[in-house]
Amino acid sequence: MRSRTENERKARMFALASPVVLAAVIVAGASLLGLVTWIGGSAEGARVEIRATSGCPAEWQQLMSERASDIGIGEMEVSVEGSDAVLRGVLPGLEDDLTAIPELLTRSAELVITGEGEELAYNVDVTDAWMQMDIMGHPYVVLDMQPNALARLQGIDRIDFELDGDIVAHQNADEGEIEKVEMQPKLRTVEAEVRAATDWKILIGNGPGPCPVDAVETTVLTEAQ
Repeated sequence: MRSRTENERKARMFALASPVVLAAVIVAGASLLGLVTWIGGSAEGARVEIRATSGCPAEWQQLMSERASDIGIGEMEVSVEGSDAVLRGVLPGLEDDLTAIPELLTRSAELVITGEGEELAYNVDVTDAWMQMDIMGHPYVVLDMQPNALARLQGIDRIDFELDGDIVAHQNADEGEIEKVEMQPKLRTVEAEVRAATDWKILIGNGPGPCPVDAVETTVLTEAQ
């Protein structure tokens, strides 16, 4: 992934976290909506240990650290212990932290973009992933693509986005031309859409899992205050 300037990071500030974004306030306006997040705040949930067992623990250590930084896990420590990548840290303090965050940290995140029954692009073709809001206040994820991958998407009336084997979004082309690749969730509430979109941003933006995870174990070390 390419590095971003500080201004770019600030412009995309509302895409920092998945469960954390649920604590944000969605502000409607005449133009694009903004998210007011508690960036710079402190995690207030339980301190936990999350163990991911796999055949490549060092690689998972790195990826879990990157995803956890985006989520906003506090006092984070990540290490390798035998075949386990081990993360210890303080969760944001939302209702489903103990299930949602371990799952997000250890997902395979295999992306396949298909069209007309063919596989057209994959994770390796994505150079960056970031979030925007449309005029109605619904979030979507923009995927910056390698030029040759973007060229493969042209002339297709509809492309589907498959993440870990499930079709999660689609994009219709304007007369067969796609200038920007956009993944937009279509869910019952804006809050649910924000959560889905930020999950996608974190998963796709940091890249797929390096190998299968055989087991995930979460232990609460200290209860939330």
